[in-house]
Amino acid sequence: MSSAANWGAVVTIKPLEGNDNNDLYEVNQLDLQSPFPPGDKNDLPRASIDWDFGPLGVKATIDYDKREFGVSVTVVGIGIGNFWASFDTGISLTVNLLVANGSLRFYIKDGKQLWVHIDLKLTFDGSWDTDQQIYPL
Repeated sequence: MSSAANWGAVVTIKPLEGNDNNDLYEVNQLDLQSPFPPGDKNDLPRASIDWDFGPLGVKATIDYDKREFGVSVTVVGIGIGNFWASFDTGISLTVNLLVANGSLRFYIKDGKQLWVHIDLKLTFDGSWDTDQQIYPL
């Protein structure tokens, strides 16, 4: 991403049945589709991944021919963006949310494994400082 962007949860709000006083509503967060082209998780040269660990959710694609990858990242359900990088550079994110602070670093290890270093502290409870293999599992 070359410029600032606004991100957040997409929700639907609808009044509940029998809402005579207009004071009862249902709020539902929508599950957004992956921003990446489809690929077979087990078929090179491109893999599509849907992965979760603790507060982190990742939808990713790895293009082995172009030696690049993309990630769509959520932290405690808050979408923070879509990011692309080459195998050589990886992706580093500083996270400053009301509910979580820290950093994430996505990188390729051994030429084909997608990893993430998670250094996050949640405001309400919990912290992570670990490296996790995302793909292949």
